[in-house]
Amino acid sequence: TLAELRPQDPAPLVNLGLCYANNLEFEAAVTVTARAVALAPHSRLRINLAERTLEKGDPEKALQIVQEVRRDLPNDIRALRAAGNILLMLGRLPEARQVFEGMIQSGGAKEMMGRASLADLDLAQGLYHEARAHLKAGIVAAEKEDNQLQLWKQRIALAEIEFRSGPESATALARDPPQH
Repeated sequence: TLAELRPQDPAPLVNLGLCYANNLEFEAAVTVTARAVALAPHSRLRINLAERTLEKGDPEKALQIVQEVRRDLPNDIRALRAAGNILLMLGRLPEARQVFEGMIQSGGAKEMMGRASLADLDLAQGLYHEARAHLKAGIVAAEKEDNQLQLWKQRIALAEIEFRSGPESATALARDPPQH
């Protein structure tokens, strides 16, 4: 394998870990990803390890790993989003919201991702007006950044909210637009 041919390169191990995870072999995924992290202990690869650990079913350990990354790389967008998502899985919604709101304050790509994540959180809580407002603001941010991919993702998500909420909700949204 490539991992055997290049034993000092963590990339093949990261990819192998992802393959194991996709095959629902979570213990093996964590093991090989941990080997990759051992080759680059202070890298962003720790986020991969946190993701594999979460998939294995240990959200507390995954959060611990992500928090270590955030101490070293406090503005890393992937670490921020992973932390927020893990907090959601742990049912710590106010803390997750705080992480996502912090991303919005950073602007740029973090704002777009933070708004999309807040929209997901709001939708999960049945807060359709708030989700719609976050997605609309995310669209504005994506337009400012000229980020076409994120722009289309958020437009599609907004359309799905309006479709799922039905004509009655769409009418209510028109009558009672969300406050920014």
